[in-house]
Amino acid sequence: ISGLDLLTAGPIPPNPSELIGSENLLEIFQYVKKEYDFIIIDTPPVNTVTDAQLFSEIAKYVVYVVDVQKNDRNAVKKGKELIEKAGAKILGVVLNKAPEDKSSSYYYYYGKDEK
Repeated sequence: ISGLDLLTAGPIPPNPSELIGSENLLEIFQYVKKEYDFIIIDTPPVNTVTDAQLFSEIAKYVVYVVDVQKNDRNAVKKGKELIEKAGAKILGVVLNKAPEDKSSSYYYYYGKDEK
């Protein structure tokens, strides 16, 4: 895709959180911020490992993706608190794997029927 670049993580290192918090990664991030309009960092779930929190400190803005089939309200709130504790601002939420059935409580709760 023209205008799209991708930097993959490669193999899982023995110390991912140390690498994320390193000066080298911060320097790379500062460089790419000058070169690109948007930078998207895909992380593991925020409640599972500290990677998402560490990247939140660097990025400052987060789109919070919630798997509605694997999370309950408490897990979502905990993730939100972890992101905010890292100093990031949540720009929005994406509900992943949300049911499409209009009779579902998710359909009404998340505002699809609101005008």
